[in-house]
Amino acid sequence: MMKREAELRKLLAEYTRLTYEKGYTPPLNGNLSVRLDERHILVTPSYFCKGKVAEEDLLKVDWDGRAAEGSRKPSVETGLHLAIYRKRPEIRAVIHAHPKAVSTFAVANRPIDTGIVPESIYLLGEIANVPYFMPGTPQLRDAVAARAGDHDTFLLYNHGMVSVGRDLPEAFYRLETMEFCAYLALHAAEIGGAVAIAPAEKAKLTDFRKELLAGN
Repeated sequence: MMKREAELRKLLAEYTRLTYEKGYTPPLNGNLSVRLDERHILVTPSYFCKGKVAEEDLLKVDWDGRAAEGSRKPSVETGLHLAIYRKRPEIRAVIHAHPKAVSTFAVANRPIDTGIVPESIYLLGEIANVPYFMPGTPQLRDAVAARAGDHDTFLLYNHGMVSVGRDLPEAFYRLETMEFCAYLALHAAEIGGAVAIAPAEKAKLTDFRKELLAGN
């Protein structure tokens, strides 16, 4: 196995287990992937406990969604991952998960306000709200892909969320920040609701986000 592939397998297995251990997805739900090269991705297997995923369990899948090696079946959302990679050449990791606070907004079909804490503005940007479609279907894949050109996070109504990144840690940080923002919004509602950051200050954070994305 090439060194790069071995390193990515180790990283993806670690973050897959971490996603489960931190309670961001039930055992058999969710899926993670990384771009391996211009012809393949590594993706988690279907119907397999995320807390037990090892390097050898990950599937090497070609650009048409066919498993190049491995005996397990790739995640049913592999097509969604591939659609994002096609749309965003700079994206090298995709996470689909079901964190509890985010999923509360998802099942209520309510958008998450990202304008209440600085981190959500410069790490998440605007969250794309995606209507419900059956998991694993072309309809869901296409609905996410249609918003993938200018969004890094997606709230899937009655389902969960997706985050993307230029590497796996960045995609994971966005997952955690999205969950943090959703948690704050839910609990702020108990004491009168969250107060948005002033427009002028939000503009500064938006500019900072542009610098981050540009690599400055």
